[in-house]
Amino acid sequence: MDWGGWMWFIIDVVAVAILGAAIAYGASMWRHRPRDRKTEQASDEATRKLYHPHDDIGNKPLTR
Repeated sequence: MDWGGWMWFIIDVVAVAILGAAIAYGASMWRHRPRDRKTEQASDEATRKLYHPHDDIGNKPLTR
């Protein structure tokens, strides 16, 4: 039995199709995620603290 042909089919066709379906599903779930104002504000504040850590302590750079 020739396994090379079947393995090529499984790796190149089936695996790529499964990966594409998983990416499409993840994008769909991300696009339709629940959004409320409180969660959006908490996310924005956390992002602001990560990118501008010195703003919370009087415009002094954060020392590590």
